[in-house]
Amino acid sequence: MYFQDAHWSDLIASNDKDKGQPIEGLPESERKRREAVWELFTSECVFLVDHLMVLKHCFMENLKKVQVEGHLMFAEPQDLFGNLDELKLTRDGEVYHDYCLNYPKAVTYLDQLRKNDDFCQFEKVGWCEQDPRCHRLQITDLLVSPMQHCTKVPLLLNNIRRYTSDNDECNQLTESLEKLETSLKNLEAKMRWLKNFERVQEIQQQIIWQPITELEPRAFIPEFLKSSLNKQPCERLLASPKRQLLHEGSVTLLEISKTVDMYMFLFDDILLLTRIKKPPRKQKQSVVDPSVGTSIPSAQTEGAVFVVYRQPMALDRLTVHDIRPPDATANGLRNAFVLVQISRFQQIIGVCTLQAPSENAK
Repeated sequence: MYFQDAHWSDLIASNDKDKGQPIEGLPESERKRREAVWELFTSECVFLVDHLMVLKHCFMENLKKVQVEGHLMFAEPQDLFGNLDELKLTRDGEVYHDYCLNYPKAVTYLDQLRKNDDFCQFEKVGWCEQDPRCHRLQITDLLVSPMQHCTKVPLLLNNIRRYTSDNDECNQLTESLEKLETSLKNLEAKMRWLKNFERVQEIQQQIIWQPITELEPRAFIPEFLKSSLNKQPCERLLASPKRQLLHEGSVTLLEISKTVDMYMFLFDDILLLTRIKKPPRKQKQSVVDPSVGTSIPSAQTEGAVFVVYRQPMALDRLTVHDIRPPDATANGLRNAFVLVQISRFQQIIGVCTLQAPSENAK
């Protein structure tokens, strides 16, 4: 494209030329301001032409074409490309939010598609990456581009403001920056909420609540009640949109004659201690979610099944007693702490001594 080989003076200095003002005579701050404006302009052009349009025409449209001919019918363009068409038509932050929220699912879906040889052939050889418009970019590079662009634009605008002396222009730039920064903060909050909600839903699918016959094996239950009491009413307890998962990880429960490996889920209102009934499938090291920059906990527990130990502990009915280093050393309780559960009648109803795998984990 023309702009890629052009200089800012070829386009945005025409007014100075008409006035007979040489470019060489521009103040240094004005020159830098124009360079910053040009950088924003070229960034927008590259994003639209070399990223969005390439993703659309080299990948999404080609996928739809081969599907018209009856190939790759298992692939769902909407799941992979999200609302790509809307991105080309608007700068509305909500539209970008929708795309970014779908991005983690799109990457996971792409990994699933790549397990199919026909899709790999389509992606790398037959249609897509061989297209000269791709400039050796892969689909993963293009899918993440809108997210990278969202974070880049405020930096470019701030650079323009830095060299802008006109008060009105400076105020307009400040207003635009504030809107973009607010939009990014809202997006980050949405992504954290979505990540948390999806993880809590996963945990709910992995949790087994023991029936009352196992919790209270000595209790006499009339035969006509056994079937109705066999299923716990709390099986759908966890997946509340407002519940936050604060921490999860392995701990060791210390009992009088033995130790028991446990897995703990700490939410913002309850704590769950669970026994691992089915070990998780072997995983590589915990990956990092580029959208929020944190490790994905589900990668460590995928495929596992957890049985709730006793009952959930309400945090407002729980006290934590740290075991100080001298006591820990004397009693062989490294990285240990004690949970004391209290009823609403101020009766101590449970005590658990737990050992974390490390001081940091504790």
